[in-house]
Amino acid sequence: MGRYRMSLSEKEIVRINETVKMIPLNIISLLEVGCGDGRVAQFLPDAIKITGFDINKEKIKHYPGNKIIADISKIPIKQNTFDLVLITEVLEHLNDKIYRSALSEILRITKQYILITVPFYETLSANWDKCSECGHIFHAWGHIRKFNPEILKHLFKNATLQKTQLLSPKETWIPSAFYKIAKKLGKVWGTNPQNPTLCPICGSGSLHSTGNLFGKIFIRFLWRFEKYSPIKKPIWIGCLYEKNVH
Repeated sequence: MGRYRMSLSEKEIVRINETVKMIPLNIISLLEVGCGDGRVAQFLPDAIKITGFDINKEKIKHYPGNKIIADISKIPIKQNTFDLVLITEVLEHLNDKIYRSALSEILRITKQYILITVPFYETLSANWDKCSECGHIFHAWGHIRKFNPEILKHLFKNATLQKTQLLSPKETWIPSAFYKIAKKLGKVWGTNPQNPTLCPICGSGSLHSTGNLFGKIFIRFLWRFEKYSPIKKPIWIGCLYEKNVH
């Protein structure tokens, strides 16, 4: 199994391996939407003919299979072309208009299966950053939507959810309100001054502040809670859909 190896965190390796195990055994052709640099492709069986699709011309250069560069909202591929369409850690980044178009396009081009992975019950506010210039609050990784079982069950209009798999490892679940308090009232922003995230509005770097006195105390409480709390949940979920045939 596998085409080559790039350096990945242990957490990513676990997620990708568990995702690949969800692929049905009869798959011959696969389109990976939002393939990036091919970190998932390196774990795919050599017997599967893979095609990578992404809008980023630089990242897709490293993809080991066929390459298509285009916008996810209008994929230049004929309907019913691939046995399976794979899309991992992409949907949470899409705004409403692109999101709806992307789901329609994914369904159109698959012959039979769709396999997605997304963050599961993500606490978006835990990764909020604030722009140092315009003050805009944004997610450090660009996530703008969250997923739960009900949303995932009805994700595609003409495909049935066949299987779900909670993807390890697990992390502590903390209510979103706690992080909002730490950031908005406690003024705790940013985590890595050497690698600041960029504001999607003006392009400036994120604000880095250890917070006021309340914020410093409160964020340390959250860190301890994260470390010792028995309340754990999987970080990601994988969902396998089968296209309805009329």
